[in-house]
Amino acid sequence: MEELKFSCPKCKCTLLEEVMVGVTVYNSMEKIFDTEYGEEIEWGDCDHEDGYIDRFQCNECGYMLEDKDGMLIKDYEDLLEWLKTPTDYLETVK
Repeated sequence: MEELKFSCPKCKCTLLEEVMVGVTVYNSMEKIFDTEYGEEIEWGDCDHEDGYIDRFQCNECGYMLEDKDGMLIKDYEDLLEWLKTPTDYLETVK
C-alpha cells in the first residue's frame, strides 16, 4: 500500500481539505470553562451524517482540485487519480 501525498500546485501546502455540504455534524463537548475572556470549550469526538462532498481544496490557500476537463473533483476515486497524476498539465494555477 502506497501513501499518496498532496502538494498544492499553487502554494505547495501539504494539507488537503474535504469540503462537504448538507451535513449534520455532532460534536461532543467534553468540558466548558468560564474564563475572563469568555467561554472556552474542550471538544471531544466529532461525527456526521448525510451530506455530500462538494470539493477538495488546499487547507492553506483554498486552491480547488479540478480534473483535466476543469471539473471539480468530488469523489475519492477522482481524488486518487488526481494524486497519482503529475500536475504539469496545469498551465496556470487559479
